[in-house]
Amino acid sequence: MRGFPLNKKCFGLLLGLAVLAVFAPAARAKSVADARRDAKEDPQSANEQYNLGLAIMQDIERPLRSGRLNAEQTALAKEAEGAFGRALKLADNHGRAHIMLGMLLDMTGQSAAAVPHLRKGMTLPPDSDDWMIAATTLVSAYFNQEKSAPAEPVLKEILEHYPNDAKAWHRLGLVYETTGRGALAVEAQQKAVALGYGSQARDALARAKASQRGGGKTEGEGAGAAQARAKTPARAEGKPSPRVSVPASAGDLERAQIAYVESEDAVAGRVYAYVAYTEKNTHTGEFKVIVNGNTTSGVSFDPAQAVFKRKISEAQAKGLSYFVHGFQMKPSSTDARAVENRVWFDSSGRPTYLEIVLVTRNADGSPRPAAGAKVPWPRP
Repeated sequence: MRGFPLNKKCFGLLLGLAVLAVFAPAARAKSVADARRDAKEDPQSANEQYNLGLAIMQDIERPLRSGRLNAEQTALAKEAEGAFGRALKLADNHGRAHIMLGMLLDMTGQSAAAVPHLRKGMTLPPDSDDWMIAATTLVSAYFNQEKSAPAEPVLKEILEHYPNDAKAWHRLGLVYETTGRGALAVEAQQKAVALGYGSQARDALARAKASQRGGGKTEGEGAGAAQARAKTPARAEGKPSPRVSVPASAGDLERAQIAYVESEDAVAGRVYAYVAYTEKNTHTGEFKVIVNGNTTSGVSFDPAQAVFKRKISEAQAKGLSYFVHGFQMKPSSTDARAVENRVWFDSSGRPTYLEIVLVTRNADGSPRPAAGAKVPWPRP
């Protein structure tokens, strides 16, 4: 792989809360037509096959970023995937082809298939742009599969080489939050904020701190202390206050609450609370629905992303009218608790409702009446 370093002029990296790796189109060497011609004339050249894949990806960059590919663009994406695949059959050590194929697969909802290619990319020198792009996109692929455990060592490796990478600290904080390590989540988000990551890290830091106050057990804390803190009243005298709230609108981001639910679990001695809200970027038009919990990690639903559309397709294939995303707790014979975030959709795949399923327990372990909410899917 060392024989094929990434050309800095060809790639850039854009990472958001959904964390998708994309490329900069500024230095396209060939048009798609020229790249097709050259690949056909020299079918045994790994570089020409790679160049074809790159030219196509650059040609459909905007819809790839947004996850909104029409039929023609979807066919082009498959053509690019095939071109990278041919390059790798000819030269399995083609680092650029592995990384770009990993990017393409992740952006088209094939995150699991992207992982081995991105891991190949991480065999490049850690001080290269190549390695950093492979590593950050690999984290994206794991996040898109809702797999925080394998993302953790990758993020720690990034921070070993780039200790001032604010995005890596933020994303490591999300991993800690998802896996219930509240104190570490606070520490990581504090570093992200100090390094200037912005509102996402500040929101995550506030959520992690609220989770600790609301009953989440933290490292080094005894069971008795955790239970005592969980039972601390969260409402002041007089008007009740929510245990988790919508972050204030700021800058280009407008946020509005659409649902709030809470229910006490008598066995655990804590209250589970969830708030759902919309978040719209008035500058870019980006629109999301977010659900945050006081004791669990939050989840973001972006209808424009490929992973959202893929989950709908997978649910339809199973004969379901909804899909589940984010933190969930399934009832069992020994624990009646249930937590799920569901997105319902119609026969055309258009989202219709957001449902928060919440069931907690009485003192004897029996289930309490469901305290969830089902609201119409909001429109931008």
